Amino acid sequence: MQTRDSSLEDFGAHFESFKQSAFRLELLPKYEVEEEVEALVAFHEGLPAPQGFNSEWHAVIASAAGRGAKLSRIRCYNEITDYLKFEVERGYPENIRLGENVRYCTTTEALSVSQTLGLTFLLDFWMFDGSVVFLMLYDSFGRFLGVRQADEALVPVFFALSERLLAASSGKLAG
Repeated sequence: MQTRDSSLEDFGAHFESFKQSAFRLELLPKYEVEEEVEALVAFHEGLPAPQGFNSEWHAVIASAAGRGAKLSRIRCYNEITDYLKFEVERGYPENIRLGENVRYCTTTEALSVSQTLGLTFLLDFWMFDGSVVFLMLYDSFGRFLGVRQADEALVPVFFALSERLLAASSGKLAG
């Protein structure tokens, strides 16, 4: 897969500048996100999320909605874990209320669709306006390592993948 280095600043700027759509594919069973630690502990203890949890992301969603742009996310899974329950119960409801389209499919299904499109492996990614794809790099614990921008020639494949997964996914977890 052809990729090139990309700065976090370049990647981050796309969240403020995309015009029509941003698409996210999430494949990992768990993400180690520093900003989620307190909320995850509260979730496990049956307590409410801390004040302001996810507020920066909510501002991104609201900004996109204000300019008529759409955000979509496919959350892949093979089993319903505590972390996935946390995301579904604490992370996504406000996102959805603000306009993010959150959908679900199995990781197996996502890999199968990607293989029909000629992708030999699949990583988490963000795609902006169907024209720029950033591959998300994580270690085996789900800690974010950085991004790489996919070569322009691969963008149509990722666009087709996003369209097929959106069509095949559900707005509810199965299982």
